[in-house]
Amino acid sequence: MYLKNIVLKNIGPIEELSVELPFKENGDPKPIIFVGENGSGKTILQSQIIDGFYEIGSELFDDIGINDGLKRSFYKISGGINITIGKNSGFSLLKFIDQKNQALEYFDKVGRLTHDDFTSCISDFGLSPDTFELPQKDITTIDNSLKQSLQTEWKKGVYFYQPAYRYEKPFRKNTDFAEDPRFEDRISFSGNLNKELEIISSSKSNKAFLMDLVLDFVSNPQNDIDRITWININ
Repeated sequence: MYLKNIVLKNIGPIEELSVELPFKENGDPKPIIFVGENGSGKTILQSQIIDGFYEIGSELFDDIGINDGLKRSFYKISGGINITIGKNSGFSLLKFIDQKNQALEYFDKVGRLTHDDFTSCISDFGLSPDTFELPQKDITTIDNSLKQSLQTEWKKGVYFYQPAYRYEKPFRKNTDFAEDPRFEDRISFSGNLNKELEIISSSKSNKAFLMDLVLDFVSNPQNDIDRITWININ
């Protein structure tokens, strides 16, 4: 299964992107590299592709999706948080083709949209959005025959994603000093250093520092400079 088309419109910093991926004469895909500045949307672009993998894979196998009660959780959160600032709707489209050249489609939309919005980007896109403003995701219906074929492709092929926040433990590091990356608040006790000698991720330390800063300013502004600083922060 190969990705043939990808479209993002009004998603994050991407106002409009439409790409038809290149293939060789024998049907093999050509490598493609997306280049952009920090914050231009490269990670968001990747997240849409992997979200498509999760939506399709959850229909093929039982150990991919994560259930929350009677519902299945999405890999990528849907909703207004994804829309470009100043816009009231947006969508992402993916079109894959399998080894028999059959199309397999995915979309993720927010806001009120029509099928024409989709076909203006991919002329033969078959799926249609509903008529509501609520977020919606959908994929091509997978019948038993297609399911068996795709299961075979997925088991033989390579389908994975290396995110920007991936973590690799250095081979040279003694296991006694190994650390599982955790993002949590910790209580500070006297007698402890309460800080890392090696910074793998500064997220939890920065979070604790910012919370301390906010609480200090709110509960005990010492002077005019503190009050002015707090006003500027807000």
